[in-house]
Amino acid sequence: MQDQEKTQEMSLTKYLTENQVLLTALAVFATVAALTSTFQIKWIAGIILFCCLTAVVIIWHEMKSQMPEKMDLKLYLLKTVIEWGFYAIALYCLVEFRDFWKIFLFFPLMLLILYNTVRLAKRFVLRIPFLQRLFGLNTEKTDLQRSVIKFLFVIVSFAAFIVALWISIPVNIILDLMAQIRG
Repeated sequence: MQDQEKTQEMSLTKYLTENQVLLTALAVFATVAALTSTFQIKWIAGIILFCCLTAVVIIWHEMKSQMPEKMDLKLYLLKTVIEWGFYAIALYCLVEFRDFWKIFLFFPLMLLILYNTVRLAKRFVLRIPFLQRLFGLNTEKTDLQRSVIKFLFVIVSFAAFIVALWISIPVNIILDLMAQIRG
């Protein structure tokens, strides 16, 4: 039933009706994120900003999972505008709160790297039958399999941490240049 709904073309009105609560929550968190630049205590504003942007990402991910494969032009345009709006808010906040993000930029980068690594592993690597048996994907996991999965997650997390630290240096330089252009 759900697969059949995913293949039918969905209109913008139907999508907004079905997801109005998510869209409202997305708008509230995006607005709070954009308004944090008016806060007097910048480090608190940075923390609130990070929490709001994290909430926006989670809500947007849920909204995207509700989108059908076939959609009319208006719904596609809405999806594109919301995505680019999120990128613009994120870039604005990264430039506006340079003191905070110079130190903590590695953390969202690490989460982004970790998320995409796990997503790609689930999508491609774990489709190999040998790995499915090894990790117990189709059966009940043994204690050894759970331990191996936890160990691999720690290794991948550590690698994501190192790569994020490495990437944050040139990204911070670019963001500093953007902040100088701005002001």
